[in-house]
Amino acid sequence: MAVGGSSRPLLVIDTGGTIGSQRTAGGRFGHGGCSASASFVEVAAHRLRLQVELAPWTDARGEARLRIDSCAIDPDAWIDLGALIQRRYEQFGGIVVLHGTDTLAYTATALALSLPTLPVPVVLTGSQRPASERSSDAAGNVLLAMRAAAGRIVDLSGEIAVAFGGKLLRGSRATKASSVSAAAFVTPSLPAIEAGRVATRSSALARWRASLPVRDRVPAAAFVANVWECGVWPGIDGGRLREALRAAAPAGVVFRLFGVGAAPPSARLPSLADELLSEGVPSIAVSQALDGRIDFGVYDSTADLAASALVPGANLTAEAALVKMMWALGRGGDAAETRELLARNIAGELDERPARDAR
Repeated sequence: MAVGGSSRPLLVIDTGGTIGSQRTAGGRFGHGGCSASASFVEVAAHRLRLQVELAPWTDARGEARLRIDSCAIDPDAWIDLGALIQRRYEQFGGIVVLHGTDTLAYTATALALSLPTLPVPVVLTGSQRPASERSSDAAGNVLLAMRAAAGRIVDLSGEIAVAFGGKLLRGSRATKASSVSAAAFVTPSLPAIEAGRVATRSSALARWRASLPVRDRVPAAAFVANVWECGVWPGIDGGRLREALRAAAPAGVVFRLFGVGAAPPSARLPSLADELLSEGVPSIAVSQALDGRIDFGVYDSTADLAASALVPGANLTAEAALVKMMWALGRGGDAAETRELLARNIAGELDERPARDAR
């Protein structure tokens, strides 16, 4: 579709998800036939007077991929999507990715880690209700994403962003907070840019810019999917946890801890992290709290963890920590190199300063 206008064209990539699904004969929603979101892309293009190319999702060889439910997204899909963006971005002023909400934050983090700093924005969006339904939030989210990708709100060049529910959020800081609300995503550790609040845009964007390293070159993307995520809970049996991890033989482990990084003594986590590292398996801790930050220096009860091999994940979201572990392992370095990457701000996904300094 082509609509007159002076702005550079946008590329819209449709990967599937709820936004493009339609009701099937059985009454459920699926991805057979044409994408229901295409009409909203066309309407937004006319409204914004933009030239838009709605492109098929392709693999690294340029062959078409089927649109899918986002629960089926995997590391191969991240690599294919990143390769497509790298092949095409120079022809466009911005890129919009239509994506299911369940794994959108994972994909946004994967793109942020695996792509260099691009001179154009990449904006992911989706919807809580299918575009084919009257109650859908698809139209507003598509319009917002296209405005953002075209630079009509703020300059998001170099960012991998999420456009949803009237707000722009950094992709590598986003987490899905609701499966029913139109405001599905939040970024607790970084202010959102609210499209309708002009007065706050500049200050929010300044915070974004201050935490985004510039990456001119990145190695070819690779993700190691053999990663485990383990929570802790009152009464957890550390012996059984060890047995489960030995049987699974993961390449890396993400532990979700209480608050600022506490774990029940029964988990015996310090010695477990040390044992894992001795076997070449790095581990990282993130908070179970939605707005949380790991800091082993706050309480006496976490002193053993501070002295252990467990990497404090600062304010990484659970989604970002899992993807970052996959990505860091994919770099092919030893455990020490992987741990260094996990602790460092690579693509704006965490703040490295201690939590006590931020209070």
